[in-house]
Amino acid sequence: MGYVGNRAARMTRGASSSVVGLVIPDILNSFYSTVAHELSRNMESRGHQLMLSETGDDRSRELRQLKELSAGRVAGVIIVPSARPHPDSAKLLKTLPHIQLLRRHPSLGTQWFGIDDFRALHEATAHLVGLGHTRIGYVGGPRELPTGAERLRGFRAAPTEAGLPEEAGVTALGAPSAVDHGRVAVRQLLERLCDAAVSGPSGTVLINGISGTLGLGVALFALALGARKVLGTGRDRDLLARVRAIAPGRIEVHGLDDEVSVGEWTRSLTGGAGADLVIDALGPGAPHETMLAAVDALARGGHHVNIGAVAGDVPVHLHKVMDNDMRLSSAWFTTAEGQEMADLAESGTVDLSVFEHEVFKLNDINTALAVLKNRNAGFSNYVICPRPDLFLAGPGLYSPPCGGDHRQSSASLTPGSTAPVPRPSGPAPC
Repeated sequence: MGYVGNRAARMTRGASSSVVGLVIPDILNSFYSTVAHELSRNMESRGHQLMLSETGDDRSRELRQLKELSAGRVAGVIIVPSARPHPDSAKLLKTLPHIQLLRRHPSLGTQWFGIDDFRALHEATAHLVGLGHTRIGYVGGPRELPTGAERLRGFRAAPTEAGLPEEAGVTALGAPSAVDHGRVAVRQLLERLCDAAVSGPSGTVLINGISGTLGLGVALFALALGARKVLGTGRDRDLLARVRAIAPGRIEVHGLDDEVSVGEWTRSLTGGAGADLVIDALGPGAPHETMLAAVDALARGGHHVNIGAVAGDVPVHLHKVMDNDMRLSSAWFTTAEGQEMADLAESGTVDLSVFEHEVFKLNDINTALAVLKNRNAGFSNYVICPRPDLFLAGPGLYSPPCGGDHRQSSASLTPGSTAPVPRPSGPAPC
């Protein structure tokens, strides 16, 4: 007769709904579309209907979708939660039968079904390590997501357990469903792995302007990442001697006003090969001839990265660059790579004890700016501390009270964190 029952009317009389809500981040993600397809078939065979809701990993959208499902008095909810669900979402789900799928957030309860992400990545990475690989790349989701954090933990654990250095694993993290992220991430990983090959344990790094703010930081990270030899140039011989004293067996220094050219000096220390990687960190006003002298020090297939302040036209010998398969670029580092640097500092892999801190209250910022001219090159680190109670220190680090002139060996710290983070010299927020 064409009769269709009014489910809403029946529900007002206390009848239960047969609808189950599936809340997912992105239906375009083939994994989630497959899950939705299989769940739909499974629900139908048991007299239930699946209702799909998409959040885009936005917790506000997630809350709106849950409100709609709750208003519809659904029989239950299957949810792949966002990284930080809204507190109201947690309250709503307490009134509904629900289970978390794949991702797991403690505020949403303990009912969960998914994959052991740590074990999956740990076993996959351990397999590669067992085959003898010592440089392994990983493209994955952000650490803010529970799945991303566990997968990253598993990826990093396997090389560590095998006795490999932390830099054995190279990561590129981003939105899990972004195709563009995958494409860009793979390219970045390959570039970084290639760079690591020349700046790693068998490589030689030349830092033009090693005693400056940028140059000294580069030297510390080059040592931590296993560069066999770190060569550095500068003009102040006392500062150069101090830099060399950081690692006398691995750091060699050269005065820019010496009669021997940078190229000749570099080749004399590398068996005639030259530097695998040159980081140009020259200060403002440096002549382009000084930069070109470092380019001349490159080995065949080497990479020159300019992060300094040489300005104006630089007459590069392009035929020499092409004939020797050299690369010239000005890329510094991405946000993700900056986070990796902070992680290396937090783990103690990078020794930041060479920095001297001068700490000032926010009201004394003009004084801080005035004393910059007296800084001890790259060894000086100036910290502006708006709130003294936020100037924290991690284990073994010195934590001076804000508002004085304190020179101590320690690492600068971000607000509310006990993790040492490398900071450049100059006024910096505390």
